[in-house]
Amino acid sequence: ALIDFFNKMTNYQLSQSHWKETPNCDQYKLPGCPRDFSPVCGSDMSTYPTECVLCMKIRQEGKVVGLKRTSSHENTKITTNC
Repeated sequence: ALIDFFNKMTNYQLSQSHWKETPNCDQYKLPGCPRDFSPVCGSDMSTYPTECVLCMKIRQEGKVVGLKRTSSHENTKITTNC
């Protein structure tokens, strides 16, 4: 059981290592998000319309989701695939 725990933690840490950023959720006040469109790609391989929407998911589900990419780091072409 201890070996399984170690393997899971190692895989979790390795999966976190490819995250480029951590979302800055403290800047967003609930209950809603701005209506701007600035897509971000979460480490869960989902595309969110904004970082704020990603933060809402984190707060609602209690899961850790990092940012793999934001539209400002890529060229201006916006895609819906992470």
